[in-house]
Amino acid sequence: MTAKLVAGEVDLSTWGFTDTIAKDFAKDYGHEISEAITDELKDSPPRITLPWMWGPEGDGYTGSTGVTDPATLYMALPLGGSDCDEVVFGVSLEEAVDDYIEAVTNGRPDTGDKICEPQEIERAKALSARLRELADKVDAACASEAEQQAFAQRQRQWLEGKQ
Repeated sequence: MTAKLVAGEVDLSTWGFTDTIAKDFAKDYGHEISEAITDELKDSPPRITLPWMWGPEGDGYTGSTGVTDPATLYMALPLGGSDCDEVVFGVSLEEAVDDYIEAVTNGRPDTGDKICEPQEIERAKALSARLRELADKVDAACASEAEQQAFAQRQRQWLEGKQ
């Protein structure tokens, strides 16, 4: 899945570098570098994937022996050491939800970490409903036991026809 730019633009020319050489470099070349990064991101937009794209034996990025959190989202940016290399960030969907809840409750002890403001409750319920829809979509994509057996039978028949 390709990520879409929703806000902001790349501009390194005004970054607050503390090193004098970096400041001069950013001042002289910041716009050109920003333009090159912007063009690269347009040509190869960031991709977002789930670890199960590679199966339970690994997540495809970390060299792990198995997927530990199937709700980890990986974002790949085309900014590696060559035009084919990517820089990959991983974020736990659970951590994002926890951050959301903490931000909405402001970590206030008087709320018992509950969302109490009516408009925030409405937003939270919309989020949870959407997450349930996505969970239902994943569940619906899973074959039933009978469908799995039929698929296995077709595979065997196909393999036998290949021999």
